[in-house]
Amino acid sequence: MLDPDKPSEFVEVFGDGRRLPAKLEHDEVLDFAKSAANAFGVGANQTAEFDRELAKRDVQGDKTSGEKAAKKGKKKG
Repeated sequence: MLDPDKPSEFVEVFGDGRRLPAKLEHDEVLDFAKSAANAFGVGANQTAEFDRELAKRDVQGDKTSGEKAAKKGKKKG
């Protein structure tokens, strides 16, 4: 539980138990985020077309790949 009287700390914890203050600079974080977004193909004004049948298979389980269909209804008991 958070203690409002104790300031938050942001530290790196090493396998040997050492704890060192973590330092992240805004520019470094922004560069990383942009690089990661680029690697995943995220960009401005990109949308994905909704595929109703694909969504149904996601929810029910794709029976062609051996997944069981999702059970409907409430649990008894």
